[in-house]
Amino acid sequence: MTTKGQKKPRAKRTDDELYRASLEVQFEVAMLGNTLQQLLDSTTGFTSSRNERLKSNLLLHSFLLASRNLLAFLYSHDPRLTDLIAEDFFDSPSDWRRVRPSVAVEVTDGTISGNISKRLAHLTWDRTEKKSTWGAFAVAWVITGAMREFVRSVLPARMAPQLLADAELAHSALSKIMDEHSVTEASIGPLSGECPYTSFDLQGLW
Repeated sequence: MTTKGQKKPRAKRTDDELYRASLEVQFEVAMLGNTLQQLLDSTTGFTSSRNERLKSNLLLHSFLLASRNLLAFLYSHDPRLTDLIAEDFFDSPSDWRRVRPSVAVEVTDGTISGNISKRLAHLTWDRTEKKSTWGAFAVAWVITGAMREFVRSVLPARMAPQLLADAELAHSALSKIMDEHSVTEASIGPLSGECPYTSFDLQGLW
């Protein structure tokens, strides 16, 4: 029983429930990797055709939504009881917090996820202010690194093999892409703002 002001404890999920839930995580990982690859394969600007800019917006929109969902999953900040989070897959929440990679505070405090939500998932006044740019490599590097650690730490009975395969593939594919673009972890740039090589923003269609 909880008293007023106390949070209800999260439900303990069965291995079967977690296995099925991991397929939802796998979908987001696949979307992240595929949209990033296509973003890097296409270069558009305001001189590009309307259809080209529309395709770029669709890709960036999908990439950022997958990023927001995976960041909130891997580095949950004040989650709702109905949110699916990485800690759910471990016997104790501290088991995941102990092994997950250390990242910038703007990830752990929900700032990046919140900014994506305000500018993409909802109509807000923030969207009328200065245009946001997003460091695709930096965002993807944080996610794929943490996701690789996650799939290596979760009990096999709680995770679909597809998630393990996709998480490993996403991280290795990103490393290869970074090599091709001569981007190192040190030069990858910030998660948002002007980043070398991979700053993307949503482009006007008018």
